[in-house]
Amino acid sequence: MTTTITEYSATDGALAELRTKYEAVVYDVTNGKGMEQAKKARAELREHRVSLEKERVRIKAPALERCRQIDSEAKRITAELEALEQPIDGQIKQEEQRKEIEKAAREQAERERVAALNARFDAIKALPLRAVGASADEIRAVIAEAEAIDHTTFPDENFQAAALFEKRMAIGALRAALDKQILADEEAEKIKADRAELERLRAEQVEAQRVAAEHAAAVQASVERNAREQREAQAAAAKIEQDRIDAERAEAIRIEDEQRAAAAQKLREEQQAAAAERARLDAEKKAAARREREQAIANASLLSAATDAVALLQAEGYGDYIETQKLEAAINREPAQLKEVA
Repeated sequence: MTTTITEYSATDGALAELRTKYEAVVYDVTNGKGMEQAKKARAELREHRVSLEKERVRIKAPALERCRQIDSEAKRITAELEALEQPIDGQIKQEEQRKEIEKAAREQAERERVAALNARFDAIKALPLRAVGASADEIRAVIAEAEAIDHTTFPDENFQAAALFEKRMAIGALRAALDKQILADEEAEKIKADRAELERLRAEQVEAQRVAAEHAAAVQASVERNAREQREAQAAAAKIEQDRIDAERAEAIRIEDEQRAAAAQKLREEQQAAAAERARLDAEKKAAARREREQAIANASLLSAATDAVALLQAEGYGDYIETQKLEAAINREPAQLKEVA
C-alpha cells in the first residue's frame, strides 16, 4: 500500500514521462554524440533525484524534532519513575536473595548429610575389597572391624536396616575371602615344601653335573695337552723342512739370477755386434750407391738423360707443361742425333 505524499507529487508526476523517455534506452557511448546524449539523460534524472532528496529532508525535519521531544520527555519521566521504583525493588530483591541463600544452605546441608550417609554405606560396602591381596591375619582384622560397626547410629529404622544388611553382606564376603585365603596359604605351604624338595634334588643334580664336568674337563685338558704337544712337534718338523726348502729355493734363485745376468750380458754384446755390422753394411750400401750414382752420371748419354728428365717431369705432374712436351718431341724427332751425341 502506497501513502501519497503531496510534496512528492511533482516528481512522482514526472516519473511516468521519464520512464517513457529513458527506460531501456541504450546509448552509443563509443562516439561523442552518444556520450553527450547519455550524460544529458543522466543529468536530468539526477536533478529530479536530488530535488526529491532535498524535499524529503525539508518535510521530515519537523517530524524529527517532534520525535526528539517525545523521546526526551519520556526519558525524563522514566528517570523520575525509576527513582521511586528502585528503593522498593531493592527491598524485594534483598529479601528474595536472603531466602535464596537460606534455601541453598538447607540444600547444601541436606546434600552433605546424604553424602555422609552414602560415604558410611560405601565404606561398609568397600570392606570386602580390602581382602584383595591381603593375608589371612589382615582379613581377620578387617572382619573384626566390620563386626564392630554399630548400625544403630544411622538416623532412622530404614537406614539402620540397610546398614545392618550391608554389614552382614560385608562380613559374609570377608569370611569367604578368609576361607579362600586359608586354602591358598595351605596350598602355598605345600608348594613351598615341594619347591624346597625340588631345589634339594636340583642341587644334588648340579653337584653331580659339576663333578662329571670337572672329570670331563680333566680328560679334555689331557687330550688337548697331548694334541698340543703333537702339533708343536709337527710344527717343529715342518719348520725344519720349510727352512730346507727355503734354502734350496734361495740357491736356485741365485743361480737363476746369475744365468739371467750372463744371458743379458751376452745378448747386449750380440746386439752391439749386430748394430756394428748393420752400421758397416749401411756404410757399404751408401758407398756403393754413391759410386753407382757417380758411375751413372759419368756414363749418362744425352738421350737417357732427356728420357729420364721427361719421366721425372711427368711423374711430378708437369707432363702438360710445354717444356716437357718440347723435350719429349725432341727425343722422338731426333733420336739418331741424340744417340750420336751420346
